[in-house]
Amino acid sequence: TIDLFTMAAALSRCTQSFKLQSPTAVHESNLVRIWCEEAHGRINNTIDTIQNPAFTARTKLMTEIAREMVDKESTVPVHPL
Repeated sequence: TIDLFTMAAALSRCTQSFKLQSPTAVHESNLVRIWCEEAHGRINNTIDTIQNPAFTARTKLMTEIAREMVDKESTVPVHPL
């Protein structure tokens, strides 16, 4: 997900600030810590969601609907909801 990428980018930027002994390095570190903790939570929620059998069932149903639309080259019902 984008969260994983932004965590890596933020950590890289923060590391660079410490290497350059930037006066804002500690502040940046605090911001990055909060960001990574929040992103970690979102990533875990996403993993939990995709491992849920209900999610798998919905995904299979969406795949079936999409195949029907491709086969018909349109929506399947005459009057779509």
